Amino acid sequence: MGFLKDLGDTLLRALGVRVGAEGGQVEERPATREAARPAGEAPPPGPQAPLPSPVELPPPTVEPPPYLDEVPCRATVRPMLGAVNIRSGPGLAFSRIERASGGMAFGLAGVSGPDPQGFPWYWIDWEGGSGWVRADLVTLDGDCEGLVSVAPAGPEPEPPPPPPAPEDRFSLPTPHRVLQGFHNAHPAYDIDSPEGTAFRAATEGVVIRRVDCTRCTPERPAVVPSMLTPARRQEVFQDVGWGFGYGSFVIVRHDYSRLPAPLRRAMDGLGLSDGFAYVLYAHLSRVEVTVGQAVDADTVLGATGSTGHASGAFLHLEVRAGRDETVVGTFQQQPVLHPALLFREGP
Repeated sequence: MGFLKDLGDTLLRALGVRVGAEGGQVEERPATREAARPAGEAPPPGPQAPLPSPVELPPPTVEPPPYLDEVPCRATVRPMLGAVNIRSGPGLAFSRIERASGGMAFGLAGVSGPDPQGFPWYWIDWEGGSGWVRADLVTLDGDCEGLVSVAPAGPEPEPPPPPPAPEDRFSLPTPHRVLQGFHNAHPAYDIDSPEGTAFRAATEGVVIRRVDCTRCTPERPAVVPSMLTPARRQEVFQDVGWGFGYGSFVIVRHDYSRLPAPLRRAMDGLGLSDGFAYVLYAHLSRVEVTVGQAVDADTVLGATGSTGHASGAFLHLEVRAGRDETVVGTFQQQPVLHPALLFREGP
């Protein structure tokens, strides 16, 4: 274990994180700690502050994945921490989605740039899900060099302020929690939807792209992120057989006039008042529409799944804008918009 701890500390130093006598261990919330004393030295005279009452923490909610022996790089929660939060994005501002016990190991799929406190965050996965944990809360082992050399991201985008009237936006396509939020490394929402959950279009529009994952099979519908080397991951993202990592997906184009006010204002700011919004729905288990088909809020587009570059069943929801009638080969070059400008959580 000493070797694993030293490896993790070395990688943290490479990312610019200060590592102290306890290997960089800190808590997510500031804590008052007594200054360290030489071994055997008595505490200073005078009254001592009473120890705080133990805080009962929520129990762990995830288990290590069964494929750990196959992943190039593993992240292990530092045993002395008890349990740590796994969040929907790389920072404390993102919601807690799960908890993991000290000593648990996970596949490591990626790394973010430093947060406002200077800590990178690691993207970990397990069977059926993925999330983010702060780098100083885990140690690393395996072939992690390609992951920790990722260039730091810029400041994380602030979520848009809520509009005055919630009816100005559409409900999320499925009534489930957001598993991964919108951030620099992930300009979209991942909605934690069970396999096979049907979903409908947000409003009137036209289907402008459909891709079926031809490499996805019932036995192997997806490639798990942490099991790929960086080079292999790039191959997946460039392979139409894997849906460029999206698995099976559809893109629906919506006219400016059919969009809610918050999204129209954002498009106005981009000079796209005469443009369209494009909504991508990805990692589908099945697709129910065809290219050129007109859709509305009653049209079932497909069902959620775990196809493509995925560790579990969820719906990837990505919103962009532009002036092109179609975005074949150019979708990721269109300006990205926060999904919260188009969708609201809840009914």
